[in-house]
Amino acid sequence: ILLLLFAFKRDDPSCVHIVRGNHEDENTCSTFGFKAEIQSKFIQPSAAGWIFHVITNQVFPLLPLAAVVSDAAGTFSMTVLHGGVPVNCPGQRGPLTVDGDLMRLNRRIVSVQSNRASSTLEEKLVFNLLWADPAKPGQPGHHGRGNQFTEQDTLDFCRVNQMRCVVRAHQPPEDLRGTARCHGNRCYTVFSASNYCGVLGNYG
Repeated sequence: ILLLLFAFKRDDPSCVHIVRGNHEDENTCSTFGFKAEIQSKFIQPSAAGWIFHVITNQVFPLLPLAAVVSDAAGTFSMTVLHGGVPVNCPGQRGPLTVDGDLMRLNRRIVSVQSNRASSTLEEKLVFNLLWADPAKPGQPGHHGRGNQFTEQDTLDFCRVNQMRCVVRAHQPPEDLRGTARCHGNRCYTVFSASNYCGVLGNYG
């Protein structure tokens, strides 16, 4: 599937757009089966190791962290990313700006799974773009795998960036259906990986 998407992108760049997710990370790929899958499909260990290195060190870090989707007239815009809106990162000043803060980030980070206590602000922002989840309405955000962002955080992000909404993925909806919305219909989750990890039983 990955090679097919890249072939589409090569032959017709405008026909498919790919953003980086939390699994496009060297450590995540090693832990959650991608490395094992490559090793099972290539008999020579050196070939599998080379392919894994190229994909995780040279390809995945080049994928954009987010995309802006607009209508033809430019009257409707939304931000599409994998995790969520970065908030409460030490050193962060206000909502992340798409045209400023996001464009200046060095996305060429092979893995964000390092010791986050010693991570730079840039690494923390990238981590939360890939891992953050929305807090439930009426509940404060908390620090988990990523920093949860509240409804107010979503509204502030949309206001500062003049976006209608945020579309993200990363977590299967609680009803195990493919989509969910929250934060006053300003945050949408689209999760297309059916029966996640082979055990969840969710719909894509």
